[in-house]
Amino acid sequence: MENKKSVLKQDEIDLKEVFKIFVKRKWWFVISLVVILILGLLYTFLQPINCQAIYQFDLEETYSNSSLFKLYPASEFSLNSFDSENTPSIFKSANIFETLKSLPEDVDYSRLLVSNYVTIEQSIKANVFTVKVSDPDCALANKIALTLINAYDDYIVSENKEALDQVFSLIDSEIEGYEQKNQDMEEEISKLEGSIDAVYDDLLDYIVDYNIELASKLKEESQGSYSSYNIVIPPNEFEDEIAFIKDEVNIYIEKIVDNKSEIVDLSMLRENLVENEEIITDRVNLLSETPIYKTDNRRARNILVTVALGIVVGIIVVFTANFFLNLRKNKIKDKKRF
Repeated sequence: MENKKSVLKQDEIDLKEVFKIFVKRKWWFVISLVVILILGLLYTFLQPINCQAIYQFDLEETYSNSSLFKLYPASEFSLNSFDSENTPSIFKSANIFETLKSLPEDVDYSRLLVSNYVTIEQSIKANVFTVKVSDPDCALANKIALTLINAYDDYIVSENKEALDQVFSLIDSEIEGYEQKNQDMEEEISKLEGSIDAVYDDLLDYIVDYNIELASKLKEESQGSYSSYNIVIPPNEFEDEIAFIKDEVNIYIEKIVDNKSEIVDLSMLRENLVENEEIITDRVNLLSETPIYKTDNRRARNILVTVALGIVVGIIVVFTANFFLNLRKNKIKDKKRF
């Protein structure tokens, strides 16, 4: 108990000493506080008030096409490569910010890129984004915001148009390939049909020769007493050859029909993509043509920070000054003793 009392007593003495020092050096505190307040208030009120231009845009949902996914799954992905996840990183990229060079005002786009004067945030709604641009000049803040949004829109349109052109190129190439295959097979069919005609001619000659010879034998054997004669088709290999060629022709015809079906599917897909080209490429939709303006005024906060800093600095100055003054005083006393 005695130890606790002594500790409390010691604390009381220390607090009293601290208070005495503070009262003794109060002018150091006041002067320090006033200096900090003057500097802080000068900085606060000399800083321009930023005007914040706010726009919102939404990113259209991904384009879906079952035929495209079935025929070109990788291409469907390339047409939907821009989503809510990569929008902020693409928006705040050097490619987009470089378009600020086109503004008549002298805008340091590289510094603006790494600053927090331009922000993009995803709203509660999945594909809605809020763009905020701060600048002392409201008109310039508006120009910067619109320039960046339009640049992002143009970038997406350009990239998606390029991806779509690649899909068109693939479709056209496949259609051309199927048409060439059909042309080649039609030529083969023409050749096969020509060979069938030749085989028929050979078969006819064979039948005629056989029947003439047979008729002569019958005439000799019957001694001219027969009343009628039927044409006989003798055993031969020509019919098998004709059947084989016809089978080949039918195979080619089936392939041509299949290829024509593929061409129809590809043509319909192309027509569908052409009809939906604007939906596929132009996915950025500005929700308002005019911005919302807000004043980014941080003066109240800066004043509070200045007051708090002034008090802390004042206290530090008081005890620092007290330490060095006491040190100097002790040195003077030591000199007088000697």
